[in-house]
Amino acid sequence: MPVFFGQAEQDFGVCPLLAAISAETPAPRITAQRRGLTPNSEGKTLVQVLKNYYIPQGGRLSLVRVWQGQLQDEAILNGNQRASGIYRLFGQQQEALPAAAMVEIVAVGRLESAKTGDTLTTASELTASLPKADPIAPVYALAIAPEK
Repeated sequence: MPVFFGQAEQDFGVCPLLAAISAETPAPRITAQRRGLTPNSEGKTLVQVLKNYYIPQGGRLSLVRVWQGQLQDEAILNGNQRASGIYRLFGQQQEALPAAAMVEIVAVGRLESAKTGDTLTTASELTASLPKADPIAPVYALAIAPEK
């Protein structure tokens, strides 16, 4: 496993790091194939929630990766959640999309009960769950209590 040293403020070592990441990490389609997911899925869509955001005017946005199929706007996920708007994020800007293709990372509005790491599908039942990241254990814990 290569180890890189650098300093981002002076742009020292950043270019070799980015080159190594692009050369050493597999493309998302290859990762999907390793997980047994195929682009042609008989109309089934499989997405994984990466992160949830709350924005002032829009409410809840869930950042998801489409692992299989194509996510359409207004799609019903897991039988009870409607994808209310699909957006491509550019910093603070959002671009509305009619659909998201396989391996795209997009924001989906109003998935109220979706949690980070959840696997969502348009199929009638979830046949396979994608692996979740283990929660990071706290390094330092502190409790504050009044004296009396």
